[in-house]
Amino acid sequence: MKRIISLIVTLLSISSVYAETLPVEEIVNIPATFTAFNGKSFFAFSDNSTRYYYYDNVFGNVYSPETNENGMLVDVYNSSHDIVKEIIFHPLSQATTIGPYAFCYLEALQSITFPQGITNIDHNAFLGTDNISTVNVYVTDTAAFCNNQIIAYIRMCLNKPVTLIDSEGVEITDLVVPDGVETIGVNAFHNCTGLTSVTFPSSVTNIGSYAFHNCPIQSVSVTVNDMSAFPSNKVVGKIKFEIYKPVFLIDSEGNEITEYVIPYGVQTINTEAFANCVNLKNVTISPTVTSIGNYAFYSCSGLKTIIIPEGVTTIGGEAFNGCSNLTSVTVEMETPLTITENTFTNRANATLYVPAGCKTAYEAAQYWQDFNIVEMASVVPGDVNGDGDIDINDVMALVSHICGQTPTQFDYTAADANGDGEIDINDVMRVVDTIVNQ
Repeated sequence: MKRIISLIVTLLSISSVYAETLPVEEIVNIPATFTAFNGKSFFAFSDNSTRYYYYDNVFGNVYSPETNENGMLVDVYNSSHDIVKEIIFHPLSQATTIGPYAFCYLEALQSITFPQGITNIDHNAFLGTDNISTVNVYVTDTAAFCNNQIIAYIRMCLNKPVTLIDSEGVEITDLVVPDGVETIGVNAFHNCTGLTSVTFPSSVTNIGSYAFHNCPIQSVSVTVNDMSAFPSNKVVGKIKFEIYKPVFLIDSEGNEITEYVIPYGVQTINTEAFANCVNLKNVTISPTVTSIGNYAFYSCSGLKTIIIPEGVTTIGGEAFNGCSNLTSVTVEMETPLTITENTFTNRANATLYVPAGCKTAYEAAQYWQDFNIVEMASVVPGDVNGDGDIDINDVMALVSHICGQTPTQFDYTAADANGDGEIDINDVMRVVDTIVNQ
């Protein structure tokens, strides 16, 4: 008897729901609480304050409140496919799945705005929605979005350009990838036609295939937070391969880095570490570096001067290929290293400064001989900035180096004023003593 009474109450509830017919609107807002859209699932419901439309073609026309946790259903509109023009998910929507035929044959539909958390869209979800011209995707968590799946599904199901927007609905044109992100997924920003600039952290180690395909990117920047770690970065090489745009190095404040001193202690400059970094003008390499990788400074078109220390034993193929403005190369090795024709491609227009007494050896060495070779004067211990004088400027240069701010004009050999193999406060005292007694 109780079950019969319950059934009657349910039927009466459904009848009252049918009586509250609401007009279908052109713009449909999907609430944040919806987690999935199952097959053929566009029907209408209300939460007593806002009207929504969500039609279910599988389980019947109406649900009672007891069977629908998302709100009371008010009516079904088989004609909604002729009326609904825009569907907007809540930016914090919990929806993850859009099932087969979920929005099929909404023939009037012109615009849809997705949340970023969608992880699956059935290939027939938008069957017959040929009038869609605008596809937006909310980006509420940039770090997570770098490995999103929704862009790939949009490409498969709709094959339309995508506009990224923030939670306020404002278009995102300048993408800043948060520090700590290591991977940009396959197709992550494919066909995001509003993106014009991207700023990467040096933490990125992989950029997936087609991650930025069909994006009209004009500017690419990489933030350098750690000068010592950056020569081992992988992001610049990935940018070269996947985006192939000039790279601008910037510091944590967003200022361009034009002069780079590779800090003491660094041993290797990785393959493509600075490739295409067009704003670099002067680079000083510390004496601890022993290897310069292939393409390390490839196409650094702004690079004018480079100082290669005595400890370097290997310079990779095409390390300085495409450095069209490189006019000053200083090498501190007495014996010429083996290089290839493409290691330096601006040899005819550049001056090579070699250690005293080594000019003849470089004139006989293949490819080195193509430079204009100038023999340097012997290094004077204490003349840290190489200006020919030992004075307070050399002391300041030493102090700056010890404090981690190595000046661009810094001779490591001269800085080791006491010749003990270390650059420390004892060298500062030796230089001060030289100034006092000269």
